[in-house]
Amino acid sequence: MSLEVLRELVFREKFSRVFVVFSNTAATAPVFTVSTLATLGGRMDVVARSLINALWDLESQRFNTLLVALLNGPPNPPLGLYAWRVPAGGKRSEGFFGGLILEALSGKKVDGLLVEKGARLVDVVSLLKGAGYPVYLLDENGLSYANVNLEEPVAFVLGDHIGIPADLLRQVTRLVDGVISIGRTPYLTSHCIAFVHELLDRSSRLRRHA
Repeated sequence: MSLEVLRELVFREKFSRVFVVFSNTAATAPVFTVSTLATLGGRMDVVARSLINALWDLESQRFNTLLVALLNGPPNPPLGLYAWRVPAGGKRSEGFFGGLILEALSGKKVDGLLVEKGARLVDVVSLLKGAGYPVYLLDENGLSYANVNLEEPVAFVLGDHIGIPADLLRQVTRLVDGVISIGRTPYLTSHCIAFVHELLDRSSRLRRHA
């Protein structure tokens, strides 16, 4: 395991919240356009929407969150995409974030976005745990979130619309601190991120007013 880019980022920025999204099909090269995120991009639209919900609340940018998107589509998997800041003038739109992803994959310097070759899910989870993060897997069959006391800093692992492959899922399940469910109904990855943010925001507000 190397992940020097991710390691330096995590220890430098000390994020309160980390979301790790495993994408089975998202392209690992700039072989798509902003208008073909879902097709030629290998459902890069899922990644773009995850970025939006990770880095924005309803009105403004979040500054305490890292999104780690693990891209496993052709032609050069695996690839890690790390996003933690929205460039000046950023818009809360799929097209805007899709454009940022495209620039990063093209080798251009993008403020708040980095890429790293060879980023594998098991290694990312191990790195986060080594950095002091409790790591939870989000899965419909896990323990209800209502029965888990979530405290920051904290990290979460999510699959895409396909899900994490069975063999890899077994490995990750052995590594994480727990498997949490936000409901028995499968939700969009981006919606799961928004829901978890709301849970943590609510908990933070309660602590401030206690």
